[in-house]
Amino acid sequence: MGRKEICMLEDDIEYLNGAFPEWESLKDGSWVLLPDFPIPEGYTVKEATVAIQLPGNYPTTAPDMAYFFPFIERSDGLAIPATQVSMNIDGKSFQRWSRHYKPGTWHPDEDGLAIHVMAIKDWLERSAS
Repeated sequence: MGRKEICMLEDDIEYLNGAFPEWESLKDGSWVLLPDFPIPEGYTVKEATVAIQLPGNYPTTAPDMAYFFPFIERSDGLAIPATQVSMNIDGKSFQRWSRHYKPGTWHPDEDGLAIHVMAIKDWLERSAS
């Protein structure tokens, strides 16, 4: 069983246990790691570990961005905007995808990690084409 170092919402734990059984959480930085995250067609890798940083007042504040290890690139070689920064997470260099929610689109009473993972999948789909 992986590291579970931070307290999390029960709904998020249930979602992660079902969708990413090998998920981990790291106290240092409040990271949630999702290994074996499927990457859609159009990229140089088929799967990656995704890191999500939970803000201190989550879920009142939405998680922001997504971080990928290994770095992912488009298969056609075209650049993916706002992905050129790296971040050391758990001793590995993760690629930061700078993506943000529009004001009013995150609903803290309803939204959680499942919504953020859907957003990440949408970001991947849109950036592949």
